[in-house]
Amino acid sequence: MSLVKLEANELAVQSALAAKVKSLQRPRPLLLAIGEHLAETTRMRFVESRAPDGSRWASNSQTTMERYIGERGGYSKKTGRIISRGAALAQNKKPLVGATRQLGSQILYQATDAVLQVGSNRIQAAVLQYGADKGSLGGGAPWGDIPARPYLGLSAGDRSAIVELIAGYLE
Repeated sequence: MSLVKLEANELAVQSALAAKVKSLQRPRPLLLAIGEHLAETTRMRFVESRAPDGSRWASNSQTTMERYIGERGGYSKKTGRIISRGAALAQNKKPLVGATRQLGSQILYQATDAVLQVGSNRIQAAVLQYGADKGSLGGGAPWGDIPARPYLGLSAGDRSAIVELIAGYLE
């Protein structure tokens, strides 16, 4: 086996290599591009009701559905039975998507030269990501367990896209 030794004596080659090394030391532009991608794919999970691994989120509980429909006038005031408006609300209600749609629409990211963070500043974000046991919220959610519905994380498609973003950044 023979070894090949390459020396970069030309100023243009040395400058190009120095620029790449410098860009790798301060990868904030790359991290921002990855953050934008992850924020967008995370928002899409709310449309699809799917976790990063592709699994479907747990359905809304009966209590959640009754409260959601009741808060929006989905029951007859005379009989207390669900009306057509309520039935339509029930049919279209997705897990993690409330009336304001803030959790799914406010996926934020920030980057430094060393760290990328993607997430939400909504108060309910951690409970919905990890779930909670009945009564564990100090007075909140006394009606029952809240199943974890992961929305943050990397999907297989995210991983591929990140590799492509890195390759493009290094070109």
